[in-house]
Amino acid sequence: RMFFYKTTPDSGYMYFDQICELKPHTERVMGIALDAKVGYIYSVSSDKKFILSEANHSSSSIEIATSNSGYTNLIYDKKADRLFTTNESGEITIYSTQTNPPCEIGQVQIGDRTSIRGFNVELKKLYIFSGTMGGKISIIELGQPGKEKFLKEVSMFEGNPKIRIIKYYSKRHELITGDGNGKIVVWNLLKGQPVYAWDAHKGEITQ
Repeated sequence: RMFFYKTTPDSGYMYFDQICELKPHTERVMGIALDAKVGYIYSVSSDKKFILSEANHSSSSIEIATSNSGYTNLIYDKKADRLFTTNESGEITIYSTQTNPPCEIGQVQIGDRTSIRGFNVELKKLYIFSGTMGGKISIIELGQPGKEKFLKEVSMFEGNPKIRIIKYYSKRHELITGDGNGKIVVWNLLKGQPVYAWDAHKGEITQ
């Protein structure tokens, strides 16, 4: 389910009123992106559906794609009019939002064919970083907009099992991962090795 809320500057954005509820999916929603210019909401779910809904508080929706497994992430690159999705089979797919509905313009299958839960698109360096439930960290060369069909995995190294979140720290060329065991790990990308790690939580780190 997805919910619309209304707030105002006068309230200091501290009070929210629910306007409506949409149910474009039958299972857990794993990612949402909003195109405010045209009033579209993009959503992906573990029900294997990639859906476009209109942000007009109505129940109208269009199915953009169906995956061979549940979706796990959705990232919107507004500048280049692109959407990035991942799924439980280790696939990364890119769609162009210059068409309606969006059309697929590139896809890559990472070496570890398990669920991608950690996902980060670095638009300045033009790389995609993914972390899987199987514990693999992959680096995918994105390239300039228009080159999405040449998407390729350039490196993969062993991380901790059940990676749930991954972030790129550009100043130090490091990756930071959080996993299902509550551990945070900082990785040196040049060596593909952990720099340091600590048990930050007693339970799993979620996103």
